[in-house]
Amino acid sequence: MKNILLVALTMTAFTLVALISVAGERDTANAGASFNASIVYDGAYQPDMILFKNSLKATEWRRIPRLHQLYKVTCQAAVDSLKTTGMWQGHLNSKDGSCAGVEEPAVWATGNRLNYDRLREGDGN
Repeated sequence: MKNILLVALTMTAFTLVALISVAGERDTANAGASFNASIVYDGAYQPDMILFKNSLKATEWRRIPRLHQLYKVTCQAAVDSLKTTGMWQGHLNSKDGSCAGVEEPAVWATGNRLNYDRLREGDGN
């Protein structure tokens, strides 16, 4: 009976150590010094969702239903920036995701970047 109890306690201890270790790795990834596009950050937004706001001062992120995911963006400068930094500033054609004129520039972000930013601010759980 003592051997069974000892085995059960040992297994419980190993499980707790493993869980703490995994949680620590996840926290380290989420709270990193800079955004890493290869990490999927937990949060309210789908990682490949694309959202925009009309200026750097605006606070509300919005989406365009026809242009709501990264694969729908065809403007190469936007794609490159969104894939690496999660952000891009410029104007996209809402019909086909191509680069558009400089009028009404907007700030664009991936859902993954917004999740990262919220985690860094402490609002993201």
